[in-house]
Amino acid sequence: MFIKQVLNIIKNSWQDSKYKVYWYYFLNLDVFKYEYIVAEAPEDQRKRIESIKDALDKSASYNRNLLAFFLAVLAYVLIIVISTTDRKLLIPDSTIKLPILTAEVPLLIFYVVTPLIIFILHLNLLLNLYFHAKKLYRWAKNPLNENEQLSAFIFNYTVKYEQSGMIKMLMAAIMYIMYFIIAPAVLIWLAYRFLPYHSYLISLLVHVLFIVLDFVLSILSMSKLIELENEFKEERFKKEPFKKYFDFVKNLKIILFSALAGLSTLILVISPQLYPQLNLHHNLELNGGNFLPEELKDLWLNPDITDEKRFEIMKKNNLKGLDLKGRDFKNANLENSIFLNADFENADLRGAHLLSANLQGAVLRSNLQGAKLDVVNLQVAELWHAKLQGASLWYANLQVAELEGANLQGASLWHADLQGADLQAADLQGADLEFADLQGAYLNSVRIKCASGFDNATLNGIYYKYKTLDFETDADWDNLIKIEVIKTKIGNLRRTCDKFDNKTKDRIEGLFKANRNANEFIRVRKELACKDVQLAEKMLLQNIEIYDDNTNTEIDVNKAIIGYMKVNCTNIYDKLGNFYKK
Repeated sequence: MFIKQVLNIIKNSWQDSKYKVYWYYFLNLDVFKYEYIVAEAPEDQRKRIESIKDALDKSASYNRNLLAFFLAVLAYVLIIVISTTDRKLLIPDSTIKLPILTAEVPLLIFYVVTPLIIFILHLNLLLNLYFHAKKLYRWAKNPLNENEQLSAFIFNYTVKYEQSGMIKMLMAAIMYIMYFIIAPAVLIWLAYRFLPYHSYLISLLVHVLFIVLDFVLSILSMSKLIELENEFKEERFKKEPFKKYFDFVKNLKIILFSALAGLSTLILVISPQLYPQLNLHHNLELNGGNFLPEELKDLWLNPDITDEKRFEIMKKNNLKGLDLKGRDFKNANLENSIFLNADFENADLRGAHLLSANLQGAVLRSNLQGAKLDVVNLQVAELWHAKLQGASLWYANLQVAELEGANLQGASLWHADLQGADLQAADLQGADLEFADLQGAYLNSVRIKCASGFDNATLNGIYYKYKTLDFETDADWDNLIKIEVIKTKIGNLRRTCDKFDNKTKDRIEGLFKANRNANEFIRVRKELACKDVQLAEKMLLQNIEIYDDNTNTEIDVNKAIIGYMKVNCTNIYDKLGNFYKK
C-alpha cells in the first residue's frame, strides 16, 4: 500500500510541469532539458532565451572558425620555418617559396614580418574569445540553460559542471594549448630557427620582443578568463571556500605559465645571443657546401673546364663570388665548402670551421680569431689587416695572399705555403711557423717577437728592407685574453713572450738576414707567375719595391716577372690583360 502511494506521487510529480524539471536534473536527461524549458516558459521569456542562444551560436561559430584559421596559419608558418635550411640563411637575398600560394618572399622579410602577423592574429583571437566568454557565462548562470544545446565549440563545454572532472580537465588542457601555448611556441621555434643567422637586431628587437609580448598577452587573457570563471562559480555555488580555492588556482596557473614563458624565452632565444659561449643553439652547419652564385655554379661543376680556363672566363665576364660583407658567421661549420672569390669584408668568422674550404681569391678583411683554417685554399686571397689571432692554418695555401697588416699573433702556420705572400707590417708575434714555406714572401716591417719554427721554415728568397724587422711587443694581452676562442692560447703565448730574450732575437734576426736575397726573391716570384695567371696578376698588383743590396738602386720586380713570362710561359703571358703588361 505504501509503495503504491509513493509511485502515485512520483507519477503525479512527473506529469506536473512544476516538478518535471527537477526530475530531468535528477535523471540527468540533458537531451530534453532545453526543449522542455523553452516549451514550458512564457512566450516573451522563450523568445528571449532563443535570441540569446542564437547570439551565442553565432559567436561560437565565429570563434570556432577563427580558431581554425589561426591554427592553420600557425601550421603554415611552422612548415615554412621547418623547411628553412642553413644554406638559405647563409645565401644573401634568399627567398622562401610559400606553399600553396607558390609566391616567393625574401627570407629576411618573412622572419621580420611573421612575428607581427602572428601577434596581431593571436590578439584578435583572444579578444573574441573573451567577449564570447562573457556571453557564455551569462547564459550559464541560469541553471536551466544547458551548453549542449549551443553550437559545438570546445570553450562552451569547459563551462559545464555536470560532466566528469577528467573530461573537463582534458578539454581545458586542449583549450589552453590551442589558445595560449601554440602561438608562443611557434614564435620561439621561428626565433630559434633564425638564430644561426646571428642577427642581434632581428633576434632581440623583433623575435624576443614579440615572444615576450605574446606571453604577456596570453597571461593577461588567461587571467581575465579565470576572473570570469571565478565570478560564475562564486555566484553559482555561493560558497566562500570556493572563491579562495579558485583564486589560488588562478594565481598558480598564471605563475606557472609565466615561469614557463620566461624560462623558455631565456634558454632558447635570449641566452644564445648574450652568452654564445654556452652553446645553447646551433650555428650554421654547412659542411661541403658549394656557395657560388648561379652564374658560377655550372662553370665550377663542369669537369671539362680546367681551373685556368675557369678563371679566364670569370675574369672576362667579371663574375664575382657571394657578397657576404658584414655577416656574422661565428662558430659556423663551413668545412670543405667552396667560397670562390666571395667577399667577407668586415664579416665575423671568429671560431669558424673552414677546414679544407676553397676561399681562393676571397676578400677576408675580417675577424678570423680562433678560426680553423687548416688545409684551406687562400691562394691570392685578400687578408689586409685581418684578425687571425690564434687561428689554425696548418697546411693552408696562402700563395701570393695579401696579408699586409694582418694580425697573426699566436696563429699556427705549420707547413703553411706562404710563397710570394705580402706580409708587410704583419704581426707574427708568437706565431708558430714550423715547416712553413716563406719563399718569395715580402716581410718588410714584420713583427716577429717570440715567433717560433723559423729554424725549420723555408726562408730562402725572403725580402724586407734592412733594419725593419720589429721585435717589440705591442700585443694587448689583457683584451686578447678575454676573447673566448683564443684565451687559452693567448694566455700561454703571453708567458712564452715574457721569456723571449736577446739571444733568441739575435738568432732569428740572423736567420732572416742569411735568407734575405733580392735575386732569389725575384726568381721565386717568376716561377710562381708561370704557374697560374691568377698568381701572376696578383703579384703584379702588389707592385713591391726592392733594392739591389750592392748598388742600392731600385729593382723593377714587375718588369722582371713580365720579361721572364714572355720567354718561359707564353701561354700564361698571353692571358694577362694589357693593364698588367704595362
